[in-house]
Amino acid sequence: FTTVTGEIAFWLVLILALVLAAGVVGIGSIGQWLNQLVVHLPSVIIGASILVVGYFASVYLREFVASSAEAAELRTAGLLGRLAQLAVLAIALIIGLDQAGIDVAILLIVFAIILSGAVLGVVVSFALGSGTFVSNLIAARNARHVLLPGMRLRFDDVEGELLEISRTHIAVETDEGQVLLPSHRLEMGRVLI
Repeated sequence: FTTVTGEIAFWLVLILALVLAAGVVGIGSIGQWLNQLVVHLPSVIIGASILVVGYFASVYLREFVASSAEAAELRTAGLLGRLAQLAVLAIALIIGLDQAGIDVAILLIVFAIILSGAVLGVVVSFALGSGTFVSNLIAARNARHVLLPGMRLRFDDVEGELLEISRTHIAVETDEGQVLLPSHRLEMGRVLI
């Protein structure tokens, strides 16, 4: 740490001396350029520091998320860890570049588009994957208003006594034994009571 601090101090003093020397000699354009460098150098150093801290934080978060996901026995533990690291790196990059004085509006727009696409993909896959589950919930709710345990039912190829209506299934006692059917089958076919 002291070596890095010494190097930074050395270069700052050298640049400051060059700015003063250029002003004394009368080289205006080089003096202006070096002056701009001196003015923006603290912002660039802070921006670079944010990037370095963000990198180390992302590595720590990747390991934390991956180990937590492995403890929960998720198969995608490594992927979740890398996604967490990528998110932290993207945020650190945007904050660091903005602090350094670079316009990050286009990066924010791209980041927002990517994030929106990922969220939309999760929402669509959840909606498509839960369609059958939701239809079972609705059918079971509707069946509870019409059917009671102990009633004899016949629909499709199943005939027997209704045992229970759970949240998503119906249990029917037939001559061959108990049958557990998804509730949405009640609404798809003809039911005789």
